[in-house]
Amino acid sequence: MRSHRRVTLPLCFAEALRRRAALRTTGYVSLLVAGAGLILIGFFPTDPVLGFPAGAPTTVTTIGTVHSLGALVVFVAFPVAAFAAVSRRAPGWSAFSVATGVLSLVAVGAFFAAVEGTAEGADSLAGLYERLPTLFIGLWQIAFAVRVRTAHAN
Repeated sequence: MRSHRRVTLPLCFAEALRRRAALRTTGYVSLLVAGAGLILIGFFPTDPVLGFPAGAPTTVTTIGTVHSLGALVVFVAFPVAAFAAVSRRAPGWSAFSVATGVLSLVAVGAFFAAVEGTAEGADSLAGLYERLPTLFIGLWQIAFAVRVRTAHAN
């Protein structure tokens, strides 16, 4: 049950930002797309890759492909939302949002490079690179929520 709450949080976050008029339509839609993508990848498990889990054959399945495409949507939609949060009135916030989007996309690119460049069963940094966008976007969402909440309290 907890995992369902976790994947629907971006949808709630998007709606809260919309209600506070804190994000343009592009950002709102991007967060909705990311939330829908998270729900999608929750229903479709990934295929084994790079020897994990140990002993599992590496095969490409339709279910795994849906998961991978959904993950790609998520990893693009969140940076788009960060880019949409840029505001001329808040240069520091804008720089943070742009940095978040760029770092997230760079980490996604590093993930694909690591997966393609790693031999089956060899050690790889792909798992780290896959998680970095989640860290960057998670911190951005927390900062955005605090920013909006603080601005509303004043």
